[in-house]
Amino acid sequence: MPGPYFSSFYPEMTRIDYLIIGFWVVLVIVVASSLYMLKRSLDALLEEIKQTNSVAQQLRDQSKHINEVLQEA
Repeated sequence: MPGPYFSSFYPEMTRIDYLIIGFWVVLVIVVASSLYMLKRSLDALLEEIKQTNSVAQQLRDQSKHINEVLQEA
């Protein structure tokens, strides 16, 4: 049986019922906005990691080149 929050099953909704529904709506909005902000933060962190990885690869290439030059000398 569905909960008492549907007017067809519970014709006379009290103030408490509306308060409960309002609480759940606010809770869903807060959770959705938190998830959106978390996604944005994780996307920014991923971008920074990609840049760091790119710089690390460049440093590895430069180090390899320096080692080759030193071995030739």
